[in-house]
Amino acid sequence: MRSHSQTLTLEHRGCEFEIRIDYDYAKGGSNSHGSDEPAWEEATFDVGDFYSEEKRTKGNPLSKRLQKEILSKENEYQLGEYLLFYHVGE
Repeated sequence: MRSHSQTLTLEHRGCEFEIRIDYDYAKGGSNSHGSDEPAWEEATFDVGDFYSEEKRTKGNPLSKRLQKEILSKENEYQLGEYLLFYHVGE
């Protein structure tokens, strides 16, 4: 199980629906922490980390096919940036 999750609304094939993405969050670097490398952060997720937030199917994993379609359409990089932008905690 991943350490964080966020809910977002996506449109796919003309239908809008809410999904939850479970992900791991890590950050490092930064001179303020005594590191020589620049500050960085990342959100790690994969197919299998997407769940329905719709009332009827809440908590059920999305089909692997739909998850792959979302990743190809939405672009894994864009989803990762979204998760980092709205990340709460740490």
